[in-house]
Amino acid sequence: MPHPVLPRRPAFFLLALLLLATGGCRSHPVVTAPPVSPQRDQASVYLAHYDFFHTSLIVPQPGGRAVEYTYADWDVLACGRRTTWTKAKAVLLPSRGTLGRAELTWDGTSDHTLRSALEKCWKLSRYQVDAARLQRLTARLDADFTAAQARTGDRVQERGGMRFVKAPRPYWLAHNCNHALREWLVALGFTVPRGVALADFQTPGATHTFAPGRETTGMRTNFDELVGERPAALAR
Repeated sequence: MPHPVLPRRPAFFLLALLLLATGGCRSHPVVTAPPVSPQRDQASVYLAHYDFFHTSLIVPQPGGRAVEYTYADWDVLACGRRTTWTKAKAVLLPSRGTLGRAELTWDGTSDHTLRSALEKCWKLSRYQVDAARLQRLTARLDADFTAAQARTGDRVQERGGMRFVKAPRPYWLAHNCNHALREWLVALGFTVPRGVALADFQTPGATHTFAPGRETTGMRTNFDELVGERPAALAR
């Protein structure tokens, strides 16, 4: 009896596993905003939606700027290694995570100018949240970034204006960018379902700003559209 013909490269197996994982874990969790109290100071916060299940948090700052926070796989996003192996590994196997932080130049005049400053962001969602909660969260994220930078000997990877440090917690399907974002949103008082491994976050209560031509297309699931496809890395 002839033996079955197997693919010559393990990349075929990895790709098949990746497709099974993405098909079985995809979800559309609804983000429910916290109630707005007129007795407490409010602040704006943004979710930046990128293609292939990636969403980051953006916090406006005084002086005409904003800070974008993201969590991702070190090899794929920080180093820009986009092979079949690194893409599959980021989903299927625990690997090095990274916390990303970018200071964006923004005049603060409109959501349109902010979205334009975000490469490959197809939808921007704005919410009002408790200002004190937002301040505590950003202080914690900045402290985590500084601690990771000190722990790794001040080694920071830079790509397209975003600075990345190695996070202590592994990145994979059970704890990826969407799990990190959910933790941040819960800290701000949002209600978000737990099943967010490959989430296309639904934000019905937000004010939305779309990239040109993306008002009705929704999120794309092509890996080539993943955020971070930016200029060559500058390591230091």
